[in-house]
Amino acid sequence: ICDTDKDFLNQKYIWLVDSFRYELYHLTELFEQQKKNPQRSRNAPLYFGNIEWAAGIQRRIDEPQRWFQQNGIFQIHDDANRVISTYNTLTKALSDYKSFWLKNWNQSIVRARIDASCSVATCDSVPANLQVHMQARTLKLIKEAKH
Repeated sequence: ICDTDKDFLNQKYIWLVDSFRYELYHLTELFEQQKKNPQRSRNAPLYFGNIEWAAGIQRRIDEPQRWFQQNGIFQIHDDANRVISTYNTLTKALSDYKSFWLKNWNQSIVRARIDASCSVATCDSVPANLQVHMQARTLKLIKEAKH
């Protein structure tokens, strides 16, 4: 490959890294704006929807980062350290976010187990009616477990 071709490729790689840096900036802003009320897929339960939302952002940044590392693209870019630092910061924030929601989901399962240990069905002796008592959060967890 001649020098002009190398220069051309280097310019394209620099453009790709700049585009990735812009995408990282955009996704960081999106995460900060929507982390309290993310756009979940339709009918997605709270815990699963929030974890899936963060995982979707993670997937959007992992593939380009992996490609840049495999091809050594960061070695030719001046701002590579800043791009990598932004990537690592966003990845850590997403990981913490997913861990937070997973921990809350696990705690809600523990509460549901306590609720489930109470009698769910009772029978009135006089009219012989069967009554079912189920907490709303138990139904929510059943829906979460399906996902």
